[in-house]
Amino acid sequence: MLADRSGPPGPAMILAVAYALGARDAADRVAAVDAFLTLPAHAGPVGAALGDLCSDGTVKLNRVAAALTGVHQAGAVWQLLAAAILPLLATTPRGLPDLLELATHVATALDIRADLPHLADLARRPGNTRLLREARRLQAALS
Repeated sequence: MLADRSGPPGPAMILAVAYALGARDAADRVAAVDAFLTLPAHAGPVGAALGDLCSDGTVKLNRVAAALTGVHQAGAVWQLLAAAILPLLATTPRGLPDLLELATHVATALDIRADLPHLADLARRPGNTRLLREARRLQAALS
């Protein structure tokens, strides 16, 4: 209901939507997706808030990835994903491979060409973990 209010959203609204995208209850995450879809011009700030909330474990990234899949299916904007991923590359929390996989699908579908700081460094690391594989896939899609 807050997202339907008139006027631009403030920092509290941005944070509330970001936090709700990682809510425990799936119905709350669906409501958060609906709220986000009313704020498309604020995708970057919502993404940045998501990155901050997930990088320290305040919000569980696997729940956010599930919610963002719904946003992607509804026509998500790349800015949200890019802004969320940036702070997460430094902390590599659990669930980051899911978000990188979603970002790869979105980048491919929208033919996005971009440079995400630190993604190339992560993609160059030796090993074959899912995190590294998804980082390589995203890096390839963005190149």
